[in-house]
Parts: sequence; C-alpha cells; structure tokens
Amino acid sequence: MTRIKSVTMKFYLIIFLFVLGCTQASAQKKYTISGYIKDSLNGETLIGAAITVQGQAKGISSNLYGFYSITLDEGDYTLICSFIGYRYKAVSLRLTADTRINFEVLPKIYLSEEVVVSAKKRDANVKNAQMGKFTLPMDQIKSLPAFWVKWTF
Repeated sequence: MTRIKSVTMKFYLIIFLFVLGCTQASAQKKYTISGYIKDSLNGETLIGAAITVQGQAKGISSNLYGFYSITLDEGDYTLICSFIGYRYKAVSLRLTADTRINFEVLPKIYLSEEVVVSAKKRDANVKNAQMGKFTLPMDQIKSLPAFWVKWTF
C-alpha cells in the first residue's frame, strides 16, 4: 500500500514539475519604454501627446510633464508619437531591455490665404436705448402688400 502511495506521489510530482516548466518556458519577459515628448523647435514638453503601438490596441498619453511610460512584452515594435498640430514620428525597435526614447516632434505649418475679420462697433448696443428696433428701408416698405385692418371696439 505504501509503495502505491509512493508511486502515485512521484507521478504527481513529475506532472507538477512538467506543468511548472511549461509555464516558465512560455512566459515572456516584460520591459518598459519611457521618455519625454517635446517640441523640437522650442523644447517645450507636450502634455497629452499619444504614443501608440502600431498593429496593436495599446497606447499611452504623456502626463503634465510630457513624460510617458508603457510596458510591453519582449519583441519587435513600432511606436508612433502623435499630437494635434504636430507631425507624427515613428520609431522601430527590438525590445530586449528597459528602454528610454525621447520624442522631439515638429509642428505642422499650415499656409492659407488672407483672412479678413470685420465687425460692427462693439458698444453700439450699450449707447443706443432702442432695444428691439428694426430698420426697414423705404423701398421694401413700398413693395409690401397693403393690409387694411378695421378696428372695432
């Protein structure tokens, strides 16, 4: 009876070690990519800039100091840095250790035609006490159909 228990215990121990070895072999190492995102012209940090991993649904945005940090499994990745009003920047890397990547992005330059802004005098409604006044030119008044209203009291 003890021999059967001993064989059974050895069998369970072998299966346990086999399962433990399989899980250890399949577990990938995780590494962290971090850095700052800055404007390349003036060096200002960009708050809320996006770092996305191409081909995956993973990403992060920079904090109040322009700092970002993302943890990924070991492997090959392409990181894309984007921010509104700036050109995006892509960096390819093989992740085998903790890595620091600082992004310096260029602003987009938009060229457009001349823009003219005009307005009425700002304080006209304050100086005039004629609230609800509607100006109608005499030509329009003459072109309106005539209405005859009989008032009865």
